Amino acid sequence: MSFLTDFIDFIAEQTGLIVDTNLFIAAEPVDAPDSLTIITASGGYENESGLQLQPVQVISKDLTFLSAQTLAYKVHNILNHKPGFSGLDGYSIFYCQSITMPQCLGQDERSRWIFSTNFYIRRK
Repeated sequence: MSFLTDFIDFIAEQTGLIVDTNLFIAAEPVDAPDSLTIITASGGYENESGLQLQPVQVISKDLTFLSAQTLAYKVHNILNHKPGFSGLDGYSIFYCQSITMPQCLGQDERSRWIFSTNFYIRRK
């Protein structure tokens, strides 16, 4: 399994979101529900400590501002300043920190409110 697949499974276990139902990797399906979370990752790089630094973005959407914000903070709160993840096959996660707090990006074409949060994950 890939890092992102294992990572999204971890988020599902901690939040009650369901992979491929309201929790997605990389892109939003055409028939996506009104309330959902999307996890994306860009290429990581090795830093001076020898750890891989992996940027991850979490996008949360819902029909009301408050419910979208609540969904964004649900994921943010389980990841921010999280040391030592367990349950990720073949990956040692040393630390996860948010680069930004959940930020509102406005509304999409379906009038859902969009919140985005960015994280750095330090892994081996």
